[in-house]
Amino acid sequence: MNIKQICSQASATTERFERELLLTHALNQPRAYLYSHPEKELSQTEFELFNQLLQRREQGEPIAYILGETEFYSLKFYITPAVLIPRPETELLIDYVLENFKQKKLCMWELGTGSGIISVTLARHRPDWDITATDISEEALDVAKKNAHFHKAHNIKFIKSNWYEGLDSAKADLIISNPPYVAENDTHLNELRFEPSLALISGKEGMDAIKTIIQEAKTHLKSNGWVLLEHGYDQAKWVQNSFRENQFSEIKTMDDLNHHPRMTIAKNV
Repeated sequence: MNIKQICSQASATTERFERELLLTHALNQPRAYLYSHPEKELSQTEFELFNQLLQRREQGEPIAYILGETEFYSLKFYITPAVLIPRPETELLIDYVLENFKQKKLCMWELGTGSGIISVTLARHRPDWDITATDISEEALDVAKKNAHFHKAHNIKFIKSNWYEGLDSAKADLIISNPPYVAENDTHLNELRFEPSLALISGKEGMDAIKTIIQEAKTHLKSNGWVLLEHGYDQAKWVQNSFRENQFSEIKTMDDLNHHPRMTIAKNV
């Protein structure tokens, strides 16, 4: 079977796009190759590999895990099932930081870095910042380090840490986190079954990690430092109240592209 025949079997535009991605992976060729060689006959090995990849996708496995990579903020990132797949909503967090924190020198911590997309992307745009990225998962840190190396983000220090536990007495100007915030019995978890539960679930109401980050932040922030958190669309009021209860000021929540409250920032008094 040739490339054109395989691609034409798709019943929808999205399905065709995914077939093309899987086919490029099986052939180890760029996507443009499919259009320049539509009559290319696949070898038996190539065809079997493509079908194996297609079966994994049909069983619901996210295409980012199948390909081992994904795009975030126009950058390519290495991805494994040890880390969450980057969401478009998190690009808004990057936009906000770049627009509002333009200092040449700044000490930033990212708690729960996962694949490292936030720290690596910011390091690319702010090469003089002193960035520390933490995660409790050694496997996740391995992925983040690989991404930092690939993008030559040399101003990031990676630390294995359960939130603040592995950090020293130094203090940050900015603490960022996209922590787990899904409730343990959330009905959407089946849709996320391929992603690591450690990076998704945070207690009965999904608020345990956020609660810890906010409550302990003042100890680790410089005067007038900031905390920026991504959270669930229905958690904004709880996050705002938690910041108030812990004596933070200038609390502001921003919406995502679907007009859902998605991230909240607060200032250390």
